[in-house]
Amino acid sequence: MTSDDTARYNLLAAISFNDAANAGSTPEELVDAHQAEVLRKAADRFDAFDLHTEAAALRRMADATTEGAR
Repeated sequence: MTSDDTARYNLLAAISFNDAANAGSTPEELVDAHQAEVLRKAADRFDAFDLHTEAAALRRMADATTEGAR
């Protein structure tokens, strides 16, 4: 198991189905939404340092993560 898999597993274990249901989502959707937000924030940081190609790649990853959660 990779560290990414472990982090995802730990987040899923911490989110109860009741908490997710109250948010109108599944635990997996909440984790995917968080991952997409982290990627977008990282992209903003890359843009701040004029690393636009890298920022665009991160935004595509965030979009793919968001699409996969639907």
